[in-house]
Amino acid sequence: MGVKNVLVIDDERTVGMILQFNLKHTGYNVFTAVNSTEGIEIAKRDRIDIFILDVSIPGMNGIEICRYLRSMGEYRDTPILMISSHSDEKTKDLARKAGASRYITKPFTFDELSAEIESLLTG
Repeated sequence: MGVKNVLVIDDERTVGMILQFNLKHTGYNVFTAVNSTEGIEIAKRDRIDIFILDVSIPGMNGIEICRYLRSMGEYRDTPILMISSHSDEKTKDLARKAGASRYITKPFTFDELSAEIESLLTG
């Protein structure tokens, strides 16, 4: 099936860099963006197999980005993993209603994230 493309959208550059480093070493092709505009441009340009979106992004937040991606025909069924320091049920519910496939709370280990990604990509 080839190398899977992952897009990480997180306004914390350090988080994006750490995820990019670890995911690349796991065998994924990783794109990173620090805001919605940059992330959506990448999604339109490259075929993304899974999205990792932070909820708290200035401007269009992760939940709004999720909703936007779901409105694009090619990403209607693409896995979207939300990551956030918000652990409240209201935020998790908003993410699910926007179309998030899964939601994990920061802090998390790379093993936890990797297991979620693998689970989402293998169905």
